[in-house]
Amino acid sequence: MSERDATGRGRRGRRPGLLGATPRNGLLLVVLLLALLVTACDGGRSTEAFCDAVASGHERFEGLLAEEPEGAMDAGRTVLAVREELQGYVEELEATAPDEIREDMERISESLDLAEDQGMAHIDDPLAMLATALATSLDLILPAERVESFAQRECGRSVVPGLAR
Repeated sequence: MSERDATGRGRRGRRPGLLGATPRNGLLLVVLLLALLVTACDGGRSTEAFCDAVASGHERFEGLLAEEPEGAMDAGRTVLAVREELQGYVEELEATAPDEIREDMERISESLDLAEDQGMAHIDDPLAMLATALATSLDLILPAERVESFAQRECGRSVVPGLAR
């Protein structure tokens, strides 16, 4: 056991850290925690997690689209709800996509975010909005085809809610 002086410091003049840990042990603890976090963050990426996200997305969209809007205001709220749900769905698919389609989902998500930002920048110019939508669509053809093919093969259903299995 080490001797402590009147200030509570050990023989080397350092005060013990949390739970008596030394700075070296504290650093080791931080490194281990970071390693666990990185592993946990990537742990949600698997075919099973992706297919679960696809199934969950289908259920949520079926519920949203089953409601009949009454009037223009209600229809507007439905459109906003579907847009928000779609954004969350794409984020969930991106977060769970296994390595085989990870880059494709990242590209789809980034392109959709960029298209939304550019679309809002051209809100007063329908022709510019159309050009942005067309450019985004052309940029996403191959990644979308690969993700759709993966979903059909591995999950047994389309990644697009509402399409037949």
